[in-house]
Amino acid sequence: KSSKEQQQQKQKQQRQSYSLRWCLHLTACFLGLQAAYLTWGLLQERMTTFDYNGERFHDSQFLVFANRALGGLLALPLMLLAPLTWGATRKSSETKASDRMTDGKQSPPAFEYVYSSVSNILSSWCQYEALVYVTFPTQVLAKASKIIPVMLMGRLVSRKSYRVDEYFTAGLISGGTALFLLSSPEVAEAPTSTATNPTSTTQQQWMNAVSGATLLAGYLMFDAFTSSWQSKLFASYRSGPIQMLAGSSLASCLATVTAQLQQGSLVSALGFAYRQPLFASHLGLLALCSTLGQLVIFHTIDSFGPVTFTIIMTVRQGFAILISSVVYQHRLSGNAWCGVGVVFAGLFLRIYLAQRGRAVADKRD
Repeated sequence: KSSKEQQQQKQKQQRQSYSLRWCLHLTACFLGLQAAYLTWGLLQERMTTFDYNGERFHDSQFLVFANRALGGLLALPLMLLAPLTWGATRKSSETKASDRMTDGKQSPPAFEYVYSSVSNILSSWCQYEALVYVTFPTQVLAKASKIIPVMLMGRLVSRKSYRVDEYFTAGLISGGTALFLLSSPEVAEAPTSTATNPTSTTQQQWMNAVSGATLLAGYLMFDAFTSSWQSKLFASYRSGPIQMLAGSSLASCLATVTAQLQQGSLVSALGFAYRQPLFASHLGLLALCSTLGQLVIFHTIDSFGPVTFTIIMTVRQGFAILISSVVYQHRLSGNAWCGVGVVFAGLFLRIYLAQRGRAVADKRD
């Protein structure tokens, strides 16, 4: 009996140790994404809204190209220096058995990276184009609702199944984030789209609504497919974040440089960077932040899956506004704080139910 009790005590300590490591790992991913993309957002705003010696840069497509080009250039030598890659050799105690069945499998073919790269480009295009037809708060509401589409896409792409409580907590997090974002001053005071012109006819308004809804649906679908497909590559092949960075960056770089060559904008963008050294330094920092952020993204998807990653990125939107409100002393409404409470309730409930599920599974074993 004493031997059995000692074994149970040892298993309990192992579960507690695993839970602590899991929470610290997830927190590190969250903070890494926050640091990379908050800095990236500030730099992007500086580069596109301020002048450089009387000149202003307007080619956002070139910024995407520069981000992807640096990512590919950094990833290729890292692949040679670390063939096993960060994330591909994580310990068995930190992941599910179904996700560790990569031994003996080769790296994914190059064309497999094209699908997620193209869907990522299409997702960004739908997101920006939708603002022509819908208001900014409507787009914010759609972006806060990404979690459940990712879960549904996971069922379609990877045949994953989710419990009812996981859908419920996803709804809580999405609803709380939407309430917070829609109650924030940044969203409430945002300019409306051209689609809200009161002089538009009923038919024009109806066409704008249909166009906007179609673009938002496309944004949600392509965005959900991107992370779900990347998760499938991690599970199906011997691949890690560095390989994913190299493959997706080179595929996206090829697509963006082709578009720029067709439009004839690449030479003028390079000329602007040559004339403005400060802009060139900002461009390098922007690309570095984007590359580090991409690595953390792929590591998060590899370690925790696309749904957890989407939850982090959804909460990140509200977190950025919350930090801005604290730093610049913007007053938040009662509805905004209520949204924060709902988000944290959903997060804690999701973590609690996940930990309880692991404990029950361990007892059955």
